Amino acid sequence: MAVEPQRDDGDDLVGADQPDVVGGELLDRALRAVREDDPGGFEGVRSSVLERVRRTVVPADPVLLRRADGGVDHDPDGSRTWVSSRVVRSAVRRLAQQRVASAPASVQVDVDAERVTRVRLGLVCSYGTDVRAEAAEVRGEVQELLVSLVGPNPRGAVDVDIDVVDVVEGDPRLV
Repeated sequence: MAVEPQRDDGDDLVGADQPDVVGGELLDRALRAVREDDPGGFEGVRSSVLERVRRTVVPADPVLLRRADGGVDHDPDGSRTWVSSRVVRSAVRRLAQQRVASAPASVQVDVDAERVTRVRLGLVCSYGTDVRAEAAEVRGEVQELLVSLVGPNPRGAVDVDIDVVDVVEGDPRLV
């Protein structure tokens, strides 16, 4: 599909000889021209790309839910209940996003034999934060979350590794 450049009364491109027209403005003009030329085509391609991205499935493992005493959770019919490790990873990320002095950069949940064995959390911290204290607080909160979400681990507390991957000035949630 060819896009004709916008022209004024003469044969010169509008904005081509104007040093104050920035690249972003020219890009906006080009996008408008494409949309006006073929309004269904642009949105169709955009929708198709977004749909494919949304269908991309992140690998996950089943995590068996446990009762407060550590035993396997059964319903009245004897069925067991599992939750996806994606659910656990999302819950850990949401918890870490509530902090003021740090923000999650990455979250990894390791599962073995249907139980969470390790959580690895990369944090971006605000400059001036006591990173050891912040990591200890986050670690404790993640361990509490895991117990409340999937139940206690029969082999003891889950390892929660905290890596400070960056230190920034200001609010780390805005980086």
